[in-house]
Amino acid sequence: MTQPIARIRTIFRQCVGYAGLWCGALLIIAVGSSLLLPYGLWVWDRLGMSSHADAAVERPSVLFAHRGGVHLLSVPDNSLKSLEMAITQQYGGVEVDVRESRDGVMIAHHDAGFERYFGNSCRDHGYVVCPLRDYKACTTRAKQASQKACHVEHLSAAEIRDLVAKDGESRVPLLEDYIALVAETDMELMLDFKQKLSAHNVEHLTAILTSHFSERTVYFIGKTAPKLQLMRQGQGKFGTIRLLHPYLALFGSRDQVFLFQEGNKAGLRDVLYAKFFGIEFIPSINLQHFGGEQNEETIDDIIYRGHRLLRKFYELGVRKFQIDSHFNQDAQLNVILDIP
Repeated sequence: MTQPIARIRTIFRQCVGYAGLWCGALLIIAVGSSLLLPYGLWVWDRLGMSSHADAAVERPSVLFAHRGGVHLLSVPDNSLKSLEMAITQQYGGVEVDVRESRDGVMIAHHDAGFERYFGNSCRDHGYVVCPLRDYKACTTRAKQASQKACHVEHLSAAEIRDLVAKDGESRVPLLEDYIALVAETDMELMLDFKQKLSAHNVEHLTAILTSHFSERTVYFIGKTAPKLQLMRQGQGKFGTIRLLHPYLALFGSRDQVFLFQEGNKAGLRDVLYAKFFGIEFIPSINLQHFGGEQNEETIDDIIYRGHRLLRKFYELGVRKFQIDSHFNQDAQLNVILDIP
């Protein structure tokens, strides 16, 4: 009896050993390819082997206005007013944030709460206003006390629509109304999903996009689940980071994938990856990526750094950018990015 057990133990150790060798080999290949591939792509690009090398240079630049348009201290992001200002300033695209109200209605809003632009209105309606530094605990306490926090998960669509912003007129728009206004222009649309969508809203959004954007590309970023669900419906492009997009580009449709990366974390490697796999690269140049208001730099310093990044990507052939409107005051980027 002892001999068969000893034999089984020996076989088990051998299997574990072989598995360890295979795992080690795969790890070495994965790490090695991630380190060496960028250099290979650089050589490939320098030799002029990219069939996509000159395609981007021939396209005009397109700026996607971050957070739904041109937003200022008094003008809420993702509001119809901010979108109208982006249309007036001739942005080529707009990125809008998608959330669901407590009763499952899609709205255009960035934050989970409404304090940033609607704090006074929240208080007027008797809702609990939670500070960002204590947000989760505050909303939990409000719920336990049977109070309503001024939060997307606590308020119905009708209650949210009753809130009035600091400017005295702007309200949180329904996503459907926002998209309908974009559809009246030639602007491209990017949707940033801040939370998962219900099955009903995935179907509803598919119908909206089919109705308004059947001839235009829609870009999806944010939460993975709604992006995949909509992509399976044949809607838009799936935005992904560098680690995932080679898989999607090789095993999915390249027309349904684009590389989306924070500008301050991106560089030549991302441009080359996108060229190699034949997909679009859209860098994001936003204040929060540079620390925003938490940064010790002045706003002018941050804008200067952002302009340097934009110029660098433009010289590398990138032609689409998602930007905060702060970087395009007085249409500065029209000159930097050669926008007519």
